[in-house]
Amino acid sequence: MAGRLSRSALSAENLNDLLTCSICMEAFGEGDRQPKLLPCHHSFCKQCLLQMARSHSFVDCPTCRERTPLPCPAPAGIHRLQTNFYVTQMQEILIDDSRRVDRSSCRKHSNSALVFFCSTCEVEICKECCSTEHKDATHAVLKMDDAVAEQQAFLDVEMTEARHIVTVNSAHVRSFETEIGALYSCKEKARKDINAAFDRYIEVVNQRRQHLLEEV
Repeated sequence: MAGRLSRSALSAENLNDLLTCSICMEAFGEGDRQPKLLPCHHSFCKQCLLQMARSHSFVDCPTCRERTPLPCPAPAGIHRLQTNFYVTQMQEILIDDSRRVDRSSCRKHSNSALVFFCSTCEVEICKECCSTEHKDATHAVLKMDDAVAEQQAFLDVEMTEARHIVTVNSAHVRSFETEIGALYSCKEKARKDINAAFDRYIEVVNQRRQHLLEEV
């Protein structure tokens, strides 16, 4: 059935096929293992395509046999093929997922829920942490709900101040816009006055010239 694959359908085997060159069976990567996309939408690593093309100006897809003319003979023609960035992005996502740490339980005390927050260290901790490295009076330890409520109150104050600043700045902007409008009007009036004055001067000069010509 056409449409997006479900999470269950996207099995490890499917991902392995997607991220592996079907010629050499090596995982796509950087350099010679960079995935290159043919116009038929099949991808192979650059090294395998270089071996297939050699000095030819075309390459035949090993999957569908469609011939792809290269922009120039190999190896330059292979280097200029479009890189399959979908594959490289999928690899980056999988790497990020593998590095992601479960933040619901304590790193130091496995299976211990993070139910407290040390404001001094700014870190989530479990009950056992409270009786070990965070037990002395220098550590301000709160229940997680209280810490969240405290942080929310702090954010509310910050948001209120931010809204006030935005309101004040908006008023200043409107004032500046009014002043700019007034300056623009003054500029236009000055331009009209200058043009009118010079028109009068030109008219007087023309009249004087005409008078002198008549006298001559």
